Amino acid sequence: NPEGLELAEVMHERIRTMAHLLDDLLDISRITQKKFELRKEVVDMKVVIERTVKNVQSIMKTHGHTFRTTVTADNTTVVGDSVRLEQIMINLMVNAAKYTPEHGHIDLFLEHVDGWIVLRVKDNGIGIPQDMLKRVFEPFVQISRTRKILAGSVASLGVGLSVTKRLVELHGGSIEAKSAGLEQGSEFIVRLPEQVRQAPDLSKMSLIDRHGKLTSSSQPHRKFSILVVD
Repeated sequence: NPEGLELAEVMHERIRTMAHLLDDLLDISRITQKKFELRKEVVDMKVVIERTVKNVQSIMKTHGHTFRTTVTADNTTVVGDSVRLEQIMINLMVNAAKYTPEHGHIDLFLEHVDGWIVLRVKDNGIGIPQDMLKRVFEPFVQISRTRKILAGSVASLGVGLSVTKRLVELHGGSIEAKSAGLEQGSEFIVRLPEQVRQAPDLSKMSLIDRHGKLTSSSQPHRKFSILVVD
């Protein structure tokens, strides 16, 4: 019946929230004990953003937010753990949704600035006091204590942003929070070192074949003498 379905949906949402909180606590513990490992590879942040958008659509819809993504970067590749990079972005998007009143505006920007891949999550929510801009990344500091709690906001232990900051730093990047103050919205900026596109290594190429094409070789580089007879 409809009431049973509604109850099941509520239970599912609560279980998912508790699982997320438990994951955050475990991540904090692993990072603190230096037992946390990243599975690094070359990652296209545009792909990470696409997955993030799919994962946060439901919470954006629940709050009635207008959500936009803008990509202006040509090179969007970094070296990192794709799962953890997605976790970083989801945490920031969920945080923006939680502290933006219904029917608010949230923007996600992907840019390239001076050798850095820059991701900005900007909202027109209830903002952050100036004295809390750095403290929001401390473990167990709940933003809800300094900003009014919005109806229907997701439960929090105050570790989500702390996990996010540590994950960003493990990727060799940085994160900062900006806000003009209460009721002035907020912006979180993540900077990750770009993966520079490398030119082919000619030292691993063999002689030119009879068709004038370079053929690849797995043999060690050796010196050759070439005699041209006319």
